[in-house]
Order: sequence, then C-alpha cells, then structure tokens
Amino acid sequence: RLDGQVGVSCAIFRNEGMMQSSDLIREAVLLAWRRWPGERLYTYVNPRRVRSPNPGYCFKMAGWMFAGTSPGGLHILECLPHEEYTQMARKRLDGVQQKVAL
Repeated sequence: RLDGQVGVSCAIFRNEGMMQSSDLIREAVLLAWRRWPGERLYTYVNPRRVRSPNPGYCFKMAGWMFAGTSPGGLHILECLPHEEYTQMARKRLDGVQQKVAL
C-alpha cells in the first residue's frame, strides 16, 4: 500500500440499526479474522467529519486502539489479533443476542 499501512483495511462502516455500533464492529472483527486469520485490522476516521469530540469512539469501545495520524490528518485505529479479544467479543455478542431474543 502507498500509505504504508499493513493488514486488512476496514474501509466502510455505518450503523443504520438499533444495535450499538461497537457490537457491530466486534462482530465484524470476528468475521474478518475468520476470513483473514491473524491479520491486523485498521481503519481511518476523519475527525473533521464526525460530530463526536472523540473520533472513532465506537471503534475504541470495541477494543480498537489509536495507532497514529495519516499525513492528511486522518486518525488511524487498529485492532491487533489476540485470543483475549476474540473471547471478549464472543462473550459480549452472546449477551447481545440473548437480549435481542427477548
């Protein structure tokens, strides 16, 4: 990649439903790691295009970490593969699915 990032770029995310965005992201992480096991996941957030004073908040609540800023001023967030994340995400999503079933 010309931008120097390594891993799987998570380029599109939009929550149009009732679920919390962080839960949707956790689910997407698990699906991505099934498709690309062991890969670093990353995304860009444009702080000028979000209303939140904490750009990328839903990603951060899903366990992603701030990894730097691009030359154009975009925030780079990443999720690194590790077993603890997978266990936490599955446990959280199991609880969400139980609430939805009620």
